[in-house]
Amino acid sequence: MSAGLLMSLATGPLLEQFLFGLNPFDPIAFGVVAVILGMAALVATFIPARRALSVDPAATLRADG
Repeated sequence: MSAGLLMSLATGPLLEQFLFGLNPFDPIAFGVVAVILGMAALVATFIPARRALSVDPAATLRADG
């Protein structure tokens, strides 16, 4: 996480021309992006976990042997 923060701080000035109305070091923008990425990670792990919970472990073990 700290590597990504350092890289974003380093590349912020390079991408300043694409940030219309934003400061490259805007803490609100960093926070919003962190929340969006966190929510995407939660959804990406929740859906497969929910499917895995619906499988009977004993049936899976019998099928493997």
